[in-house]
Amino acid sequence: MLDMIRKKQQQVETASAGDRHEDARVPLTPEFDGDVNPKTGEVNGPKNEPLKHGDWSFGGRVTDF
Repeated sequence: MLDMIRKKQQQVETASAGDRHEDARVPLTPEFDGDVNPKTGEVNGPKNEPLKHGDWSFGGRVTDF
């Protein structure tokens, strides 16, 4: 048990400040650059299609009405 704690402490000490925790969510990459959606012409709208897989999703989380 103590060996596991020491191993984890060593991992934390050697990790840099920019590293993500292994359980952290990876942010979604935008589908386009700029303020205008090239497919729809929408200005200042969402950077990712919210109805991509048949469910409404925002920030990777699916919502139900």
